Amino acid sequence: MNLTIITGLSGSGKSVALSALEDLDYYCTDNLPASMLASFGKELNAIHSGEGGEIAVSIDSRNRQFLENLPLHLQQLDKINLPYSIIFLEADENELLTRFNQTRRKHPLSSDTVSLREA
Repeated sequence: MNLTIITGLSGSGKSVALSALEDLDYYCTDNLPASMLASFGKELNAIHSGEGGEIAVSIDSRNRQFLENLPLHLQQLDKINLPYSIIFLEADENELLTRFNQTRRKHPLSSDTVSLREA
């Protein structure tokens, strides 16, 4: 069993990437909290022990705590012998602005005091 962790900038295409992996028969979970990564891996290891298979999760990286705790979460995956790879998605700033303007969705880091470009 292998785990692919998809993370990256908000609006960079994490959900689209996850959908593409799902089309390739990956077992996928969207927006898994990083703090649940090891317990999720343990549970899947127990359920699918010896079956192999591909698993993919997307994790929101918008908060600083995610980046600070990422090494700890990866060490926990190492302890349960769950092989993983990380895909970090980015996009051109103008493309991200266009995507948020087209969808009319509020960027998760924008606010009354933080512009879309600053977010």
